[in-house]
Amino acid sequence: MSRFSYKDCGKIGRMENIPPEWAADGISTDSRSLVPGNLFFALSGERLDGHGYVKDVFEKGAAACVVSENWFMQNGSNFSGKKFVVGGDPLLALQNLAKLHRQRSEASVIAITGTNGKTTCKEMTYAVLSKNFKTIATQGNLNNEIGVPLTLLKIEQDTQVAVVEMGADKKGDIAFLCDMAQPDSGVITNIGTAHIKSFGSIDVIAETKCELFDALTADGVRYVNIDDERLRAHSKQTKGLVTFAVNNNADYRAEIISLNEWACARVRIYAPEGHSFEFQLEIPGAHHANNALIAAAIGCSLGIDDADIVSALQHYRPPSNRMGIRRHNEITILDDTYNANPESMRAALDTLMTVKRSGRAIAALSDMLELGSIGTEEHIKIGDYIAKKKPDALFTTGTASKIMHEHAKTISDNFYYEKKNDLATELKKFVKPGDIVLIKGSRGMKMEDVVNELIS
Repeated sequence: MSRFSYKDCGKIGRMENIPPEWAADGISTDSRSLVPGNLFFALSGERLDGHGYVKDVFEKGAAACVVSENWFMQNGSNFSGKKFVVGGDPLLALQNLAKLHRQRSEASVIAITGTNGKTTCKEMTYAVLSKNFKTIATQGNLNNEIGVPLTLLKIEQDTQVAVVEMGADKKGDIAFLCDMAQPDSGVITNIGTAHIKSFGSIDVIAETKCELFDALTADGVRYVNIDDERLRAHSKQTKGLVTFAVNNNADYRAEIISLNEWACARVRIYAPEGHSFEFQLEIPGAHHANNALIAAAIGCSLGIDDADIVSALQHYRPPSNRMGIRRHNEITILDDTYNANPESMRAALDTLMTVKRSGRAIAALSDMLELGSIGTEEHIKIGDYIAKKKPDALFTTGTASKIMHEHAKTISDNFYYEKKNDLATELKKFVKPGDIVLIKGSRGMKMEDVVNELIS
């Protein structure tokens, strides 16, 4: 657990009732998981304000609380003798402490961003690098202005590599996170249309993701996907460059040898100096070959043996809501409920139609959010794509998903429900043993509720 001293905290705020010999072991932003000795940051969000839990965390043994100046002026007198670090904004204090902690660490930081696959890529990379190095990684998808500092603050004295996932909602976000993390190397998985509503255009998305490459020093290593035309320009440099691709020649290239009955890819990696190796993934979807390729390229370039890379990737298992396979009453559920955008929706439909089955292929889909002005067009395209892929049945719910329903009229069993609960109820009646059901929608649609109904 990382340790933070009086001197450290004196750089992020004003010390109140804290002696020079004081120190905190680790940090917390959640009163429920606080460990005695933690430094608690009272972050304010849309729904909760951490300042409301100051009393609770002191009772649980917090070493001190980081609070805002305004709160302390109004409430500090109610906590006589308690230890506080006082500043303008606890979130800014958290970020400043994370940057300070990163600056004094000798760990190598690998940053991962992109439109699709960044969390899976991060998890696979962590699995590979953990074979040889003391490695930490972003937990789940905590990849924003709160999640990145939380990851950096978990770097310990013996940490050798930190794999940090970075997300973005607007231009400048990746540059801001990089200023904090100061990555030594970085990879952009791809450029797609997710969150385009907040960016305005795919060109701005590309510019934002490429802030990662711009932030690296001349000695920083850029892992460049030359299959993506918007990233290919970054392959023109000669120093600190590692290229990867599935469809083009590159330093590291992946070939999908076969797909098993669950649409899990067997992948061969062609590496520099003429050697190659292969492995069987256990996550459905041919598109995951690209994530495995990135992890393999990073591992190889850092000197990890092929056998260790193969072992790590063959044993990797995805979280349950990222194309996880669930079985209940002889029905197979492809749980891809974490999120959805046009690219990932097509990949999920491809996977559904590739899995071997004795029964029917059923797609239960909901809205792709945050697409802004292109939302209608993209839902039309997905409706057309569904008609092309020809699943045996389509269940849809959500305002925009009615468009998919209307543009997939050639699917004979094609049902639309205004209410998600109605979809779940009718889908449960419809499925039979041997069927495979893909369930997918954007995070805000909470399609895991449909999964829970099916397995209840």
